[in-house]
Amino acid sequence: MQNQFSELERARHIVFATDKQIARSRTKNMLTQLFDVIYPKRIPFPFDGFHTARGNAAKDCQVFTKDLFLGNLDRDWISARSVQQRNRAYEVLDKSWGVISDDGSIRMKPSNNAVREIIELLESQLGGTEGFETQKPMNMGEAMRLLCAPPYGCNIASAGMILALFIGRRKNELNLLKNNQAVKFENWLQDAIPGNFFDLSVLEVTDVVRVSKDSLSEWENLLDEWDLETTLVGKVDFRNRAMELNERIPVPQQLYYKYKHLNDQANDALVKLNAWQHDIDEALEKVLNKGIEKDNFNWLSWGAAELADIIDRMLREGKQWTKEQVETVEKHLAYARLQTQQRFSKWLIRQTVVDIEQLSKFKHHMLKNIGSNLEKLGLDEKKAIRGTRK
Repeated sequence: MQNQFSELERARHIVFATDKQIARSRTKNMLTQLFDVIYPKRIPFPFDGFHTARGNAAKDCQVFTKDLFLGNLDRDWISARSVQQRNRAYEVLDKSWGVISDDGSIRMKPSNNAVREIIELLESQLGGTEGFETQKPMNMGEAMRLLCAPPYGCNIASAGMILALFIGRRKNELNLLKNNQAVKFENWLQDAIPGNFFDLSVLEVTDVVRVSKDSLSEWENLLDEWDLETTLVGKVDFRNRAMELNERIPVPQQLYYKYKHLNDQANDALVKLNAWQHDIDEALEKVLNKGIEKDNFNWLSWGAAELADIIDRMLREGKQWTKEQVETVEKHLAYARLQTQQRFSKWLIRQTVVDIEQLSKFKHHMLKNIGSNLEKLGLDEKKAIRGTRK
């Protein structure tokens, strides 16, 4: 194949895939002309070290890309790097692209015309800023391919840094949606850059959307109200409202941690509410089905005591419970307490111990089990247990 290529090269029957004029010259010069024709707006990328494995350029490029994306990179950040990283960052970002302003911050639009044109192109991909419904998402995979294709000709390293520059500088205005679900920048980066460069398969399922001021305000109001909610049922209700809002407007990046914190609290509240309802159901099962229905005083008093424990805990926890929830349990407790009190005498006269060997167990059951239940209910009938026949 090498010989065949050499023969074709000597024959100089060259066909260029362009309608632009390529002046006849040495093959190398003609290919250089062709490159200029295909990539007339190519982006400079004077990042030394990529020509050798020892240059460690790819690793440094990854560091720059991640911190650009997170909005951390500025002149102070660069000054704190190693000499090699510092020189590379200044050479590409400052001298070549012109993204560092006089005050050391990152410019919204770089001074390099070619880079600025790409930034403006990416801006246009996102559409307007007036309302979420009128905005259009920018797919990260499509943006990467756009930068690598003619007329720009970026490689995956330079294209990744430009995308990171664009998004990181606008971090508070944008949202990332992976598979249509809002994700935090830091979490997304772990998947998106598994090595030194962006993983195109992750970019292809990731969209960037702009967050309008109205959308931000709507989320801020909801989260502020949610943060003030004290009841468990109220926290869960706000979680459901947030889920509905998220279907319409994804959670803004700058509010994500507050949202996650409140959402975690709401999930814990839901677990506690389910446990509370389970405890009530269990207590009522003892009171109604196993106690009253089967005329079993042991089960009745046990279930009533459990209701007393539940209401005692609710009163201690105060604002976590609504007035309606407290009244519901108090109603159940009042009924169970009354039934326990009314059925006590009839039950007590039937209590006997058949032999001396059962006496210790009998006394424990009467005083510790039944007596404890009556004490929780605040009933004086516990005193009558001591007079039980032996």
